[in-house]
Amino acid sequence: ATLRNHDVLIAGAFGGGPEIFHPASNSWTVVGTTPLREAPIMERLPNGSVLLASGEGVNHRDLRTARLFDPRTRLWSATGSMRSPRNDAASAVLPDGRVLVAGGEQVSVHVLKSLEIYDPTSGTWTQGASMLIPRDGASATTLPDGKVMMCGGADFSGVLSSCEMYAP
Repeated sequence: ATLRNHDVLIAGAFGGGPEIFHPASNSWTVVGTTPLREAPIMERLPNGSVLLASGEGVNHRDLRTARLFDPRTRLWSATGSMRSPRNDAASAVLPDGRVLVAGGEQVSVHVLKSLEIYDPTSGTWTQGASMLIPRDGASATTLPDGKVMMCGGADFSGVLSSCEMYAP
């Protein structure tokens, strides 16, 4: 996730903790610890903090936990857990500052079409309307009109070339 000062927070890989890349100096800084996870979502919130959620933990267990990173203090804190565990989901920040998380997979067996929305004010997740088709590894982008376009990804039949729109 790109921070307000243009540094880049990298988290969500096995074998190492979260780090910040400083493009101006071409250097890295380790920034605390958070439970190791692979394929999480990361989005910068309007207040500058970063939401890290979902992903696959140790023993290939899908996660529903979420953490917030404060770039000023460089500390991680817990926030509300997602309703469903998932990894490799798509995410986008909505115009009102909430975060949409859609699709992904569970235990490498079920591709999801469910959608959840994180409210940074309350630290809670709510269920949203499901996507039309399940998508694992899709891309999500918030458009100027506030709608979110979700494209691509895959299901267990293969790669998807379609897109769909979500209107919050």
